[in-house]
Parts: sequence; C-alpha cells; structure tokens
Amino acid sequence: MVKNVPRTRVNSQQHQGVSTPPKITTPQKKEDLFTVYNQSIEKYFAVAKKTTATYLQSVTDLQEQIIDSWKKSVDSAITLQQKFAHKSKMNVEVPDQTIKVINDMTDQANKSKELQNKMLFASISAIMENIKAFNDNVNTFSKINKKLTESCGSQMTLPQIGAEAFKPTIVEFKKIMRDIQVEHPHKSKRR
Repeated sequence: MVKNVPRTRVNSQQHQGVSTPPKITTPQKKEDLFTVYNQSIEKYFAVAKKTTATYLQSVTDLQEQIIDSWKKSVDSAITLQQKFAHKSKMNVEVPDQTIKVINDMTDQANKSKELQNKMLFASISAIMENIKAFNDNVNTFSKINKKLTESCGSQMTLPQIGAEAFKPTIVEFKKIMRDIQVEHPHKSKRR
C-alpha cells in the first residue's frame, strides 16, 4: 500500500485501479438515427449469438462434471462399505425379494427420468413453435406497416422547422410570463 503520497489527478487514477482510456474520435459520415440504432442492435445480437454456444457448452461441461463427481462419490462409498464388510466378515448376501425390490426401484427411477426428459423436450418444442409463430407474425406486421407507410407516407411528412422559427415565439412567451404575477398561498400559523 502506498503511504504519504500526495493525491494528484494522476496518482488517484493509478492507486484507485480505475483508468479510463482516452476516447479516440475519428470523423465519421453523418448517419441517421435508424441506421445508428440498427448497427447497434446488430452488434448486440452478434455478440449474443457468439456467447450462446459457449454458454451451452459450459453448462454441458458443468453437468458432466457434476454427474462424474456424483458417480465417483457413490462408487467410493460402495467400495469402502464393501471392504469394511469383508474385513468384518459380515454376511452380505441379499435375498432374491430384496434384489427384485432394488431392481424395480431402479427401473421406476429410470422411467421417471425418461418421462421427465420427454416432458422437457416437448416443452422446448412448444416454446420453439411459439417463437416461430411470433417471428412469422412480426414479419407479417412489418409488411403491413411497410405497406401502410408507403401508401400514406407522402401525406404524413413533417414540416422541417429550424431554430430561427422558434425565436419569435420564445420572445413572445417571455413577454407574457413577465406580466403574470403568481400568488403564493399564505402559510397559516399552527396553534
């Protein structure tokens, strides 16, 4: 830690760990609002698409690691119990009825997991169909709006008003406001 160093603008940036690189501005051609907005959105979704695959792979890798760890823990516990049972000469024979119950429980657990997977995939499929329908509708509404704009657009042009046109109005507004007296309510005394 740095002690007794006078804080100057340079020192405070270095010691706080925050540094802002200077912005480099380059002359750009003038673009309209919609072009700039569209470019920004395109960049955002390009990054989102790139990270989706990485995210899914990370989740898959994590899930495999968890399953491997879980299996190793269970295998280790069984091995330890088996060694303990053999060293203590414990009777480890299992009746046929118990084996059947264990096998039935395992089958039921696997069937339950299979059903859960089918439900999950059906849900994902339904969500994808809904998104597809939404996208189809967005395209349809975009086409309708485009046709509406094309048919009525020339009649809806806005007048281009420069700052000079507002100056007389602002001057007039200031004159009117000077002549208006605002009365303030009198405060009543509390008893």
